[in-house]
Amino acid sequence: MVGDFRRRFDPAVERRIPAHVTIVFPFAPLDELDGAAIRELYAARPSFAFELARVERFPEHVWLAPEPRDRFAELISCTVERFPEYPPYGGAFAEVIPHLTIASGEMVDDAEAAARRELGPLLPIPARAAEVALLEEQPDETWARRTGFALGGA
Repeated sequence: MVGDFRRRFDPAVERRIPAHVTIVFPFAPLDELDGAAIRELYAARPSFAFELARVERFPEHVWLAPEPRDRFAELISCTVERFPEYPPYGGAFAEVIPHLTIASGEMVDDAEAAARRELGPLLPIPARAAEVALLEEQPDETWARRTGFALGGA
């Protein structure tokens, strides 16, 4: 439901980064990952329903707020607990706020107004978190889905 909007306002679309709520970025190099351990980590966490509830803003990004927020915070926390050497965003923020970015860059003021006007009436958007996807940056700086790790009950 946010694809057309993101194509207009989010340069990440050009890099093939799908709409997502980030758990941890940057993450481990692929050759350092233990797929079985990650699969076990997320299988112990239940899948869950959520809503993209409202339009919010960071200085350089417009985003949709997932509710309940605490379910995403739990996924972030358990991942950081298991992989403390990979703090979210390199440890740049004291608090990590779960979010789905829909716009960034120079036109963020216009994007925020457009999001409130165009997407606001569609909110809340119901969704379900059923897996944690591992995305990999390609040599051409685009991104591709490497694999997914099912949440329990998914």
